[in-house]
Amino acid sequence: MVGTVSNTRMYCLGKNTEVKDKALKLLNYMGGLDSSGKPYTSKFWFQQKGLGFPFRALEKDPDVLQTLGKFADPTIYAKLASLARPRTAIKQPWYSEYENQQQKTVQQIINNQTTPDAAVKTLAQSVASLKKKYS
Repeated sequence: MVGTVSNTRMYCLGKNTEVKDKALKLLNYMGGLDSSGKPYTSKFWFQQKGLGFPFRALEKDPDVLQTLGKFADPTIYAKLASLARPRTAIKQPWYSEYENQQQKTVQQIINNQTTPDAAVKTLAQSVASLKKKYS
């Protein structure tokens, strides 16, 4: 399978918030659909900063395609999006620590400070260590 790593956004709500209704309304605005059923905020952030979006319909939006065309081939982008899968490890309590190590390691590959094979070994050791730390 061919693919790439990309990020979208994640908004969270505290379990014991005292303003649950208002917080849910904000979460829906930030990551959901506006009152007209459009993913306004996702579209806005894509156009402003190229932030990924979960709404497949935006792949066909003329404004999004125009923005996307400035830095990527829309056809290839849509194909990669069709292959996207959520990271299952994100549910682990140690994931944010792992993500920091992963980003550092990827940068080391890009800067020729390590090889992909060595990076995989480093990340595997990191996962093993974090699993032990959090068990």
